[in-house]
Amino acid sequence: MNREEWLTLATGHIEHLFEEALPAIHVSCGFPATGGLAPSRRRIGECWDSVVSGDKAFQIFVSPTINDSIRALDVLTHEICHTVVGIEAKHNGKFARLARKVGLEGKPTSTEAGEELREFLGGIVVRIGEYPQPEFTPTKMPKKQTTRQLKVECPECGYIARVSRGWLDTGAPICPTDQVSMEEA
Repeated sequence: MNREEWLTLATGHIEHLFEEALPAIHVSCGFPATGGLAPSRRRIGECWDSVVSGDKAFQIFVSPTINDSIRALDVLTHEICHTVVGIEAKHNGKFARLARKVGLEGKPTSTEAGEELREFLGGIVVRIGEYPQPEFTPTKMPKKQTTRQLKVECPECGYIARVSRGWLDTGAPICPTDQVSMEEA
């Protein structure tokens, strides 16, 4: 089962928390439009209004930085609340009341499952299995080089130097310590 199938199956179980039938919803794993990689106050879920979708279904995204099953489910529950009260409600009044009613706690903009909801969500995990999302840490990406000088490194001792593309194309510099050709890092 892939992430989208898991989230869709989970939505069917979560819908029992709500008194009325849920609107049409598509769920997926993906980064929010903004703030998905912010160092602080990172957005971990997002709900898009049905008016932007060709089939008039709400679009919910759970960040790939979430790999804990219960956390994925409480983010999904939070976003489903948006579909029930309407996007225009934002995190105010109707949304906050519904979120509390289904068992979400904390500030309406950053809720987490309360104890009873955690137990309910844990039952879903028992039925459908763990969320199939491996750990994903985008901060481990290597830094992009911002200078025109290219970084070269000695494969033996790790000595680092910088050189222009033209000189690198002419021939790689030789490490002054090990007398071996340096490689682009």
